[in-house]
Amino acid sequence: MQGFPNDVTRDVKRHLEAERVRLVTRIGELSKQDPFSDPDRTSDNAASDHEASEESSHDRFAAMVFELNVELSAVLGALDRIAKGTRQDD
Repeated sequence: MQGFPNDVTRDVKRHLEAERVRLVTRIGELSKQDPFSDPDRTSDNAASDHEASEESSHDRFAAMVFELNVELSAVLGALDRIAKGTRQDD
């Protein structure tokens, strides 16, 4: 397999590293905002409408974190392939 020029690979790797940091940061931010991350949540006696709102918010945050993790996995895979000098179809 013929590889890409080093300057191209370096620029792509730099972009992917920045994207990795952005994704990890965003996942951390969303995880902190998830109402289920509050340790006091289990001991409160919230009304059922409040509980339903928390469930809905949790589901929304969980879906966003899931999608970001899918993106992060793709970025990490690309960085791994760059490090190994392979292509996705190798």
